[in-house]
Amino acid sequence: EYQLSAGENFYKYFVVQNDIRQIMTVVRLLIQGHPEKYLAALPPFFNSKTDIDLYELAKVRSYDDLLRALEHTDYKKILERYRDNYSEDGMFILIENELNKYRFSFLIKSVKLSKDHRKKKEIYEIINYRLDMYTLTRAYRLLNLGSPNKMFIRDFTVKGCTNFSEKDMQAISDAKSATEIVKLIPNTYYKKDFSNIDFKYIENATTEMLIRRLLKGFRYYTNPTAVMLCYLFLAENEVRNIIHIVEAIKYNIPTEKAKSVLIGTES
Repeated sequence: EYQLSAGENFYKYFVVQNDIRQIMTVVRLLIQGHPEKYLAALPPFFNSKTDIDLYELAKVRSYDDLLRALEHTDYKKILERYRDNYSEDGMFILIENELNKYRFSFLIKSVKLSKDHRKKKEIYEIINYRLDMYTLTRAYRLLNLGSPNKMFIRDFTVKGCTNFSEKDMQAISDAKSATEIVKLIPNTYYKKDFSNIDFKYIENATTEMLIRRLLKGFRYYTNPTAVMLCYLFLAENEVRNIIHIVEAIKYNIPTEKAKSVLIGTES
């Protein structure tokens, strides 16, 4: 019974993840003034997997339309808070963050179904690592855009799911620039992992660190669910690499330059 319920919930996590991608695509198009373009981006095969009617999303022409399309979902409750200011500067990243917190919280609830505390530890290792890399990337980006308040940066985290100490989080919150974020990493749990990468930019660094941890977990974890999560997260990275390769070919980008944006290919 556990195997069925846990597996089903982990499956639903990836449904939630894609739901959020579709919603954020619509929000972005609304902000840009071209919501009608969503129809071309809509993944038809996914419509049978989700509780959201993606074809209703394709009819959205205003934020109120979006809320109506998401009626009776948890997503509506989150998005309602931004009804009056969704198009203002900085709101897109706030909405995205709120939805991603919901996504990670859903994953954590799925983990709690397990009765095997030893095996749960492996899953939490993956989640904590992924969340911390997300926090670093978001904090870096926001500091590049301006100077967000401390609670704004802290709001990226999901309570109890981090390898950062309270001191680390305080330092990240107090950072005055994106450069300070990079300088803080060697003083955290991620010191060794960070020292093993060639830092180019934050997304590259955090993704490279995460991929290396996932590869290790994929090879050595004993919990089937943890191995599955590693595999799926690694597969996502492979898809990103394929997209980069296709774009490089399309725009005649030199091979060496194209290789520089690929992550995890040397492993």
